[in-house]
Amino acid sequence: VPTVAIPSSSFEYERIYNCLQLERMGVGKMETSFQLPRQIAGRNIRATVERLSADSTYRDHARQWQRYIQQWPGPGLAIDILTSLAKGVTPPAPYYAPTLTRG
Repeated sequence: VPTVAIPSSSFEYERIYNCLQLERMGVGKMETSFQLPRQIAGRNIRATVERLSADSTYRDHARQWQRYIQQWPGPGLAIDILTSLAKGVTPPAPYYAPTLTRG
């Protein structure tokens, strides 16, 4: 799902970083109008949502990432790795399927 990410202040570095990553992945936009008066911010946010909704590129990128993430082995492998480590056994690498591809 394309995302409009809105950090609530310019001091929320982790949220801003996450917003920028969504932009970099092509699945969302960061809306920075939180610093503007409420009426202007609302119009800007609405315009950003409408732009993302109208542009199929964001949905296409989201689907590509969805397919990529679905290739990951999932939490079952994480449990196996953690259990091995707890027993003092080093699990074999790689911990992911070698066929993972994005796109």
